[in-house]
Amino acid sequence: MNKNWDEVKKEIESYHQTKQFKIDQIIYNIRHLITSPLRWRYNIKHWYQRARYGYSYRDAWGGDWYVAGIIAGVMEHIVNHGHGVAMSYADGDWDTPVDVMVERRDAEWGKYIEIFREYSKNGPAYDQEWQDEFGGVLDSDMKDALLWLSEHFSELWD
Repeated sequence: MNKNWDEVKKEIESYHQTKQFKIDQIIYNIRHLITSPLRWRYNIKHWYQRARYGYSYRDAWGGDWYVAGIIAGVMEHIVNHGHGVAMSYADGDWDTPVDVMVERRDAEWGKYIEIFREYSKNGPAYDQEWQDEFGGVLDSDMKDALLWLSEHFSELWD
């Protein structure tokens, strides 16, 4: 029963070309139109949970995506509104101007903000082809970003 990714992709593509798929799409769209007005109560519930606990049960369901979005948002806020910078961006002589250190930080953080933001929106990408077509973050990029975060975690202050 083990199928490789190419076989699964061919099955999905062949299903997308059938009449049954088009019928399933129409049925899904009709159901969505009927049920979406009824979901407003869930938005209130999730808002209340966030206000009370700091996260909702929906956030906990996809905790990795939620945390990646929070980290990206915090880093973006610090880059846009930060008032200080860590000394790790200074040269060895400690006479580096603050403006130069901020530029170095912003350039480095921009890369990782994009990785965390992409993960929070599209999740993991299984290979380069998947990433090119659907978005997401490769495991190697996410591991690099998490290693970087572990080294620079204490710099998430403003």
